[in-house]
Amino acid sequence: MDPAQLPALMGFVSVARHGSFTRAAAETGVTASALSQNIRSLETQLNVRLFNRTTRRVALTEAGAQFLARVRPALGELEAAFEALDETRDQPATSPRAICVSTCRGSRASCWCSRISRNSRAVIRRSAST
Repeated sequence: MDPAQLPALMGFVSVARHGSFTRAAAETGVTASALSQNIRSLETQLNVRLFNRTTRRVALTEAGAQFLARVRPALGELEAAFEALDETRDQPATSPRAICVSTCRGSRASCWCSRISRNSRAVIRRSAST
């Protein structure tokens, strides 16, 4: 697959969902004319007609419906992959680590270490100094 076809594939799915170049264009942020030309170019590259067009209606051809059944889940997987990447981008690459060393044998150091572990995602290992 040519990566340059990705916008046309997304437009194809949008037109199929809306049944309209105008509504799909509004969703994708391009003009209806540009979207129609992208779809026409995709049809030429694939050497198959994806839509039957009339002045009032746009409908998938049988080949278009079969193609949509394969393309829609694939684009959904791509979208899910990008969303998962966005979620991991907000998390640190590794868990932050802190070592609490208590210089005294009182509850003050334990309290301080407990406060850190409650208020952050840090992994706390307590050790007593000698």
